[in-house]
Amino acid sequence: MIRDYLIRMALSAALFAPVYLLCRWRFLVRAGRWRSGREKGIRELLLLLFAGYLWGMVTLTMDLPSVLRLALREGGFRFHGGINFVPLRQLSAFKEFWVYEFRLVNVVGNVLMFLPMGFCLTALWRRQRPVAVGVIGTFLFSLSIETVQLFSYRSTDVDDLILNTLGGLLGTLVCVVLRRLWPGEWPFEQKS
Repeated sequence: MIRDYLIRMALSAALFAPVYLLCRWRFLVRAGRWRSGREKGIRELLLLLFAGYLWGMVTLTMDLPSVLRLALREGGFRFHGGINFVPLRQLSAFKEFWVYEFRLVNVVGNVLMFLPMGFCLTALWRRQRPVAVGVIGTFLFSLSIETVQLFSYRSTDVDDLILNTLGGLLGTLVCVVLRRLWPGEWPFEQKS
C-alpha cells in the first residue's frame, strides 16, 4: 500500500522534473544568476527534489482531476467525502487486527509522508525562524489538501492534519539537528 503510493508519487515527480528544470533555468537566466555561479548545485538539487515532491503530493492526495470532473458534472462544488472533526479518532479505533494494521499504516504513512516537507522548508529557508516556516508551511499545505478533499470522494480528517503536521515537525527537527552537527555554512543556503 505505501509502496504503491511511493511509486505513483515518484512517477508523477519524474514527469514533472523536465517542466521544473526548464522553468528554473529560465528564471536563473532572466535573473542573471546562471553564469555568475551564485546558485549552488546542492541547493538546486534540493529545490528540484522538493518541487517534484510537492507535485507528487498534489497529484497523489488532492486528486484535482476528479474534483473538477465532479464540479463540472454536478454544476458546482459540493461536499462528497466523509468529514471527521474529532481529534485522534484514528488512534482510538484499534479494535480488530486488520483495522489495527490499516490504521497503523495510515498513521505512520501520514507522518512519514510529510517529514520531507518539514526538512526541505527548514533547509531552504535562510531567513529568521526556519523552524516556524517548516511547521507552519507543512500545516498550511496539509490544510489545503484536506480542504480540496472535501470536494472529492476522499475523506477529510483532522487526524490527517495533526499527523501531517507532526511529520513536518519531525522533518524540521532532523534539519535542525543536522545543522547543529555540522555548523558553518549549510550546503543548501545561498549567499545573498
